[in-house]
Amino acid sequence: MKFLKAEDLKNRDEMADFGLHKRVIDEIKSLSLNPDAEILIVGAGKGNLDRLLIKENFRNITSVDINKENYKISGTTFYQFDLNNDWNFDNKKYDLILAVEIIEHIYSTEHFIQQIKRKLKKNGIAIITTPNVLEKNSRLAFCILGRLSYFNDKDITRTGHINPIFPHILKWHLKKNQLKIIKETYNRKYFDLLIVDTWKSFPYFLLKWLITTLLKLIALKKKILKESSIYMLFRNPNEKIKV
Repeated sequence: MKFLKAEDLKNRDEMADFGLHKRVIDEIKSLSLNPDAEILIVGAGKGNLDRLLIKENFRNITSVDINKENYKISGTTFYQFDLNNDWNFDNKKYDLILAVEIIEHIYSTEHFIQQIKRKLKKNGIAIITTPNVLEKNSRLAFCILGRLSYFNDKDITRTGHINPIFPHILKWHLKKNQLKIIKETYNRKYFDLLIVDTWKSFPYFLLKWLITTLLKLIALKKKILKESSIYMLFRNPNEKIKV
């Protein structure tokens, strides 16, 4: 369980699912990259992921976001840029590209994947994360309201979520662009965090958490209720993958 004040939810630096940045950092550490590896972060937001990478002693970080005023990190190269355009903000290629919770804000999935491919070095690795539109709450919301979780009318206006990403379609785009998937996983595979913004809302969120946790325990063996943000690691082998 995690108790957070409403202002903490609003002002936190991690503009993503709780714990996702730490999970991505752990994944990066497992890659055993050289500290001098060229890293590109697209959709950097406030720079929380950048700050965590700097703590891990990575020295060559390039960050891109459409808003400059929110970015407060020093020690990186920052470009203010609209990622819906061709990525011509520099002429470099990168060892690692991180697109954490940004692809759902982009108009064209195909163009976004093409630009990642173009900016990756041979054998370079990219990590994409995005809200999981197939998780149980999203399926229920679509059945009742005709809207996916994270992509209702308020989300479009408040967060700019305009492009729901289905895993099988994302895989199709990666395959089409000869990018080899090396890992597919989820943040918080089976159990939600219980996040409460006020004590008045505690009974409601506790009851919801208990019911959904019970449902997951029942359905655990079927492995159909994977939760939260999906993320994929893929490599640019610079050669055609056999279909």
